[in-house]
Amino acid sequence: MSKPKILIIYTGGTIGMIKNRETGSLSSVDFTHVYDHIPELNRVNAEVSSVSVQTPRIPLK
Repeated sequence: MSKPKILIIYTGGTIGMIKNRETGSLSSVDFTHVYDHIPELNRVNAEVSSVSVQTPRIPLK
């Protein structure tokens, strides 16, 4: 039997950010290392993959 699959789609925003301990500033999580940032995922018996959407570009008029 195959494991369930979870796809995390990060589109930006505060929820996907971590605080830099040295500077106190926020930066986006690198979801290629999602298990480092969310260790609880190790307890889920599932295949976890992620996609980070790049900042959309707004065309200038």
